[in-house]
Amino acid sequence: MEERGGLGGEQPRQGGNTGDGMGERPTGTGIGTGIGTDNGTGIGTGIRAGTGAGTGAGTGAVALIGELGLRPHPEGGWYRELHRSTVMVQRERDGALRSAQTLIAYLLQRGECSRWHRVGGSDEIWFHAAGAPLDLWSLPPQGGTATLLGLGSLTLDPSPSGDRPVQVIAADGWQAARSRGDWSLVHCAVGPGFAFDDFQLLAALPAGLRPAGARQDLL
Repeated sequence: MEERGGLGGEQPRQGGNTGDGMGERPTGTGIGTGIGTDNGTGIGTGIRAGTGAGTGAGTGAVALIGELGLRPHPEGGWYRELHRSTVMVQRERDGALRSAQTLIAYLLQRGECSRWHRVGGSDEIWFHAAGAPLDLWSLPPQGGTATLLGLGSLTLDPSPSGDRPVQVIAADGWQAARSRGDWSLVHCAVGPGFAFDDFQLLAALPAGLRPAGARQDLL
């Protein structure tokens, strides 16, 4: 089941902000994107254009993947870790030590999806950065009704499914996503910080143990 209403993962790595700045040069697509560090303490992004419409999944998206140094993610799509806090926290429920926060750039092209997955013990916050809006689905840990969240520029649509620039997936919740256009670029922050030890793909579960309510086309 699915209702409309009202985001992943980083390569584990210590050492704070990655410290490498990237800037995309103007191309024939008219898209210019820069993601870099701000004195080693923050991430700066400048978007000159980019609705994701009319560029073609093979032009603007491919350029961004190369210029931003993105690589394939196990859940689908393309990513790069931008920041890993050097502050360590101990998770209350299991005593595991994790970085306080991590941040990635994540891109989905037309025809790709972020397959159903979850991050145990950590909230994930999705921020729309550029390109087309993105459909983000959320499902309770035990299954039930999948909720569709809109991620994109703020709209005047008062319904829960109206696009918002930020969406949150609570710890242990299942999530999946798909671009509505040629490509979507987002940033995903995880706290406590992401570790692949906490990452689980729904499709990796035996069929009899998969939670009810997950869209099959996003497995």
